[in-house]
Amino acid sequence: MYADLLRLIAAVDWDNPASVKEALTRVVEELESVVSTNLQRATRLRQSILKWAFEGKLVDQDPNDEPASVLLQRIREERGALKNANQQGRRTRSFGVQGNQRRASRGRG
Repeated sequence: MYADLLRLIAAVDWDNPASVKEALTRVVEELESVVSTNLQRATRLRQSILKWAFEGKLVDQDPNDEPASVLLQRIREERGALKNANQQGRRTRSFGVQGNQRRASRGRG
């Protein structure tokens, strides 16, 4: 492909504007084709890599690793514990009477 482009450029009559325009048009068309083909290849490769990753084929699997289901359950439990701790923190941080008094004094001033 590149050899063809080099031959095309070498054969251009640089003193003839029509010849230069025609050669450059062919070069651009060829490069557009190459770019399009490579974009399609990149898309297929990206899809293949994702597929391999989900299948666990990108790296050797450690038989001592916990199964994904156990890991997901542990994450759910930790999130639940954090959520409960946050809710407990909100309940214990009430402003009570002092908070109401501060708001009332601001309105008077």
